[in-house]
Amino acid sequence: MDNHFNQLSAHIPRLFRKQVESLNELSTIEFALSVAIEFLLFSFIAFLAAEGSNVIPFNFFTMGLVAHSLVHIGTSLWTRSITPG
Repeated sequence: MDNHFNQLSAHIPRLFRKQVESLNELSTIEFALSVAIEFLLFSFIAFLAAEGSNVIPFNFFTMGLVAHSLVHIGTSLWTRSITPG
């Protein structure tokens, strides 16, 4: 991972370099925990939308996930490499 990060760090603007470096120090367990929390939150919001008539939080959360996915796709195209996450 460090070798891959060193190659990608040349593409990272100076403004965001400290934030990305702190993300590079995440362990696998920390990353998996954050993904699990995101999954549980999305599942809860989807359950509320399916059981009730409150679909607005579901729509906003889904739009956020789509925007996040587009950021990953854009980053992969910009760096011409795989973007973890």
